[in-house]
Amino acid sequence: MNRKLLLLLIIFFGCFNLNAQEYSVRTNVLNLFAKGPSVAIGKQIFTNSETLLTFSAGKFSPFFYLDKYSFITAHLENRWEAGISHFLGETYVGPYVRYIHREIYFDQQNPTWYNAKSRDFRGDGISLGVSTGTQWEIADTWFIDLNTMLGYGKYVKQVDYLNPEKSHGFLDLRLALQFGLRFK
Repeated sequence: MNRKLLLLLIIFFGCFNLNAQEYSVRTNVLNLFAKGPSVAIGKQIFTNSETLLTFSAGKFSPFFYLDKYSFITAHLENRWEAGISHFLGETYVGPYVRYIHREIYFDQQNPTWYNAKSRDFRGDGISLGVSTGTQWEIADTWFIDLNTMLGYGKYVKQVDYLNPEKSHGFLDLRLALQFGLRFK
């Protein structure tokens, strides 16, 4: 994982234009439900573009039938203003690449219609997709960012002890409500 993180940092800082003026720091408050941290650092590349590097982690039981779901992610994202302004906000769109380490465990004693098998899974995956959302300025430096990411990924390494025939691909969906600070 350290080599992948180092590669993301090199790409992130290598993309910077030295003349850029703005930086940002933000956190996804929806990650509080996952009982884990979320932090993103960003830098304006051009007047209408921003590159973000985000780290998040969490451990929770998202559904009543899961005993454990934990994750660690890092993603690199580039956003361009889409030229659509509404409710004092700016809409953006752009590509992202994401690394995820995921662990899923549940012991299904009584199979149901929505889940027939127990699971003991660990995997490391890479996904690519599209990010879109809207940012609203609260003050000169503070903002709120509602963001959605949709993509598809593949596990480059996975172990599923109870279901070795499971698929290696996954749908990557993320919803974020971020509060941030922009500074020069």
